[in-house]
Amino acid sequence: MMDRTENVIPSNLPPTSVRSYSSLTVKPAQSSTTTQAPAESSGSVTISNIDLQAEVVTITNDSSKPVELSGWKLVSEKGNQTYNFLSDTIIPANGTIKVESGKNAQVGTNILVWIKENIWNNDGDPGALCDAQGTVVSEK
Repeated sequence: MMDRTENVIPSNLPPTSVRSYSSLTVKPAQSSTTTQAPAESSGSVTISNIDLQAEVVTITNDSSKPVELSGWKLVSEKGNQTYNFLSDTIIPANGTIKVESGKNAQVGTNILVWIKENIWNNDGDPGALCDAQGTVVSEK
């Protein structure tokens, strides 16, 4: 079973504030996907979808260069759970990567498994994607 990190996420900040989750403890993820050499910029990587019921988060790279996600975090803000991307996890140029959780989660091409338990609250659960410096780069 995958170990998960539970932390308190600040909830009293306005939505436009820059938030940092750099104090979260990094624990290894279960799997990684390596496809190309990493790019320097991460400005075009976003959470494009969170399917709360299917337990699938889709992260999209809209740039023409691959982006390395080493040290990045995906945070389920309502449940205070954190998924930490492994070293050498790369999202391809103009591509997507999915992070699945729940009993049906399975590793596949550009699919990572968070944990075999439900993470996302079906009544609404915001997610945040943080870069390696802990800065929130996308929220959904």
